[in-house]
Amino acid sequence: MIRPFEIAGLLAAEFLGQPVAFEAISGILQNQADIVMETVLVSEGSCLDNQAISQLDLADKKLSLIGVISANPIHFKHKNKYQVKQQHFYFNPEPKFILRNEDILVILGRKYGIDHFRDQIEKHRLLARKVL
Repeated sequence: MIRPFEIAGLLAAEFLGQPVAFEAISGILQNQADIVMETVLVSEGSCLDNQAISQLDLADKKLSLIGVISANPIHFKHKNKYQVKQQHFYFNPEPKFILRNEDILVILGRKYGIDHFRDQIEKHRLLARKVL
């Protein structure tokens, strides 16, 4: 049986001291429609590819990283991993975790914040394409 309040409590305990994450989890528990959990794909050559988690500045964007889904064997050395089919879910990855092509970020935050993050990734991709 899945107990959503128990899971949310565990997440809250994990993010204790991180007010943005705690606010987002609290919003989910209170059914606030603007707090969402979404995924963002790391595309080859994007500004996320080969970036460390610490370089993303998600807290400045009022977003929280819940984890990374990856099939890349280079990540096997990391802790807090859970196998999901042919991939692994890396819960609360370390700041030095390097993102690779086809990794998937699981992000928690306000809908407009996640949309803005995606827009910035796309703008970077378009600018990089113009330079080439």
